[in-house]
Amino acid sequence: LLGWSELVVPLIEEIAEANASEGGGTVVILSQMDKEAVESEITMRLRGKLQGTEVKCRHGAPFVMQQLELVSVRTARSAVVLSDSNRSPDEADKDALRIVLCLRAMEIAAHGSQAQVDVIDPGGSSPSRVNHILAGTRRGKLSLLPQDSRQAVAQKPHVVVEMRDIDNEALLKALAPWAEAVVTHDFIGRLLVKTALERRVADVFCSMFGFKDSEFYREKWPALVGKTFAEIPFMFDDAVVLGMQTARGEIILCPDTTETYMEGDELIVLAEDNDSYQPRADLSPAVTYEPGPVPAELRGRPAASRVLICGWRRDIADMVEELECICQPHSEVHILAPLAVEERGVRMREKGRDILSRLSNLSLMHHVGDPLARSDLGALSLEDFNTVLVVCDEEQEPDGIVADGRTMATCLLIKDIVAKRD
Repeated sequence: LLGWSELVVPLIEEIAEANASEGGGTVVILSQMDKEAVESEITMRLRGKLQGTEVKCRHGAPFVMQQLELVSVRTARSAVVLSDSNRSPDEADKDALRIVLCLRAMEIAAHGSQAQVDVIDPGGSSPSRVNHILAGTRRGKLSLLPQDSRQAVAQKPHVVVEMRDIDNEALLKALAPWAEAVVTHDFIGRLLVKTALERRVADVFCSMFGFKDSEFYREKWPALVGKTFAEIPFMFDDAVVLGMQTARGEIILCPDTTETYMEGDELIVLAEDNDSYQPRADLSPAVTYEPGPVPAELRGRPAASRVLICGWRRDIADMVEELECICQPHSEVHILAPLAVEERGVRMREKGRDILSRLSNLSLMHHVGDPLARSDLGALSLEDFNTVLVVCDEEQEPDGIVADGRTMATCLLIKDIVAKRD
């Protein structure tokens, strides 16, 4: 784990759960936090929960190559670059890219005579922006090369990078195509939208993405080459087959029954553990069936939605765009926040976005007010909304306790107002 954030403790807890069936593993934390403070935090919050996993803490800067060598990062199974929640999104992403740049330079140095790092112009990003993001990197020679001159660099650890702004993801892919980006802020925003329109979706996500109970696994099964997805799902007694990742990297979920499993493909399943399932020895289906006719539509077309968003997230434009994609025509989205309407329009058009001009299913309604003020909430017809989304204001994002307190207070106010009107 490279860096320190509030995600470290739950991340270690999940890793420990994943490694429990194998007797535990080793997690190394390299951060600029005081070593004793990190050890104290881990001991206090994870006492009795490590299940054989050993945690080692080291003090140092993850963007300095000598420090990365000290924790032997190239021999790790995975390397997770964590974002500093106390810094602005662009500053935090800049630090993450500096760490990835060092990881790439180390790999080039290990497989060649000179550690020259080639930074690719990522299309929509200018060279000046790339150089600004990577300014201050201590090792490696920077040069901007055209896309066709890039040479792939084999990377030993699987590198996962937490990023805060989805617009910076292209920079990471240009610098390190082998690294996997997780844009946490964007992911949570999309999950909020999905949960708003499909109740309990968040519970399903938490169940599937944690290592308790069942979770997703990918694995190659050479014996299944040539089989179709009319057969494969019935060859596993202890797993639910969801789809596959092809040898080209394409992910196909709920594939057509005529889709054929080819050499190099990986099957995606939901199972209790990575060693808890396998196809039947004789590849016989657990059941035989005759496909029936396609059933008639069981329910009518969903009605238009009325959604209220209380608060202002910096990715609220992306949330509105997501709602536009999944809501029915004539739906309405109302936003209650202290931010002036003119300023909202400016922010929703930042970085070349033009979402407002593309809205066809939605009508966007603005209300200026404080989600913590009973008078402002009471001025709205709360009982007429299908869904109310209470989001963390962007000014409060760095302080999780304050932000959570404000969102809970807004939820309680809404519940009380609606209850008294009923």
